[in-house]
Amino acid sequence: MSPNLSPRSWRLGLSALATLVALYLGFFLVGPAWAEEPPRVISLYAAHTENLLRLGARACLVGISAQETYAGPETQGWVRPEVFSAH
Repeated sequence: MSPNLSPRSWRLGLSALATLVALYLGFFLVGPAWAEEPPRVISLYAAHTENLLRLGARACLVGISAQETYAGPETQGWVRPEVFSAH
């Protein structure tokens, strides 16, 4: 252990490394399946729906919340998917 780093810093670093490894493995293990069929997403939070639309995942959205009001350029010609409630 480096004298400049506390045990807490080491734990945070290892936790960050473990997260990156999990994301890396998840992307390469699950990623090829997305090439065949895109994931289906139901977004129950309007801000998440907006983020998905801006990231170009419009085709993945199969459901949205009733509170969705985003009307940006990504929604041009978009047929709004079915509305769901978190309740």
